[in-house]
Amino acid sequence: FAVISCFIPIMMATGGNVGLQCSTLMVRGLATGEVGPGRVMRTLFVESRVGFTIGLICGLLAGIAAHAFNSDLALGAIVTVSMWVGVSVAATAGTLLPIVCMRVGVDPAISAGPFITALNDLTATFIYLSIAQAILT
Repeated sequence: FAVISCFIPIMMATGGNVGLQCSTLMVRGLATGEVGPGRVMRTLFVESRVGFTIGLICGLLAGIAAHAFNSDLALGAIVTVSMWVGVSVAATAGTLLPIVCMRVGVDPAISAGPFITALNDLTATFIYLSIAQAILT
């Protein structure tokens, strides 16, 4: 089980990067008027789809590396699925959080970054360990 902990940093970093990138795009879109009330759902769909695709590609690459690292098919599957789900969730959260911040009267440019980082680190770790527990037990 110790080898599972080796992949926690990549789960958090990849999810965090995707979440922050989506957040940055949303903050920019809100500031320039490109994303308004009528385009929120479309933007959410597009960003979630991109996160889903990036998560799948990164998950497959990381899963292959995990399998090669430890010659364990279960570890490769855990890393692949966890990365895929974690990055997909991070993209959705990174897209939604600036909108939520704006609606509650908090400047999304200032607040979204710290919230996204904390939320993605916790979520990515929880997803990874939950999937590992489900597959290994």
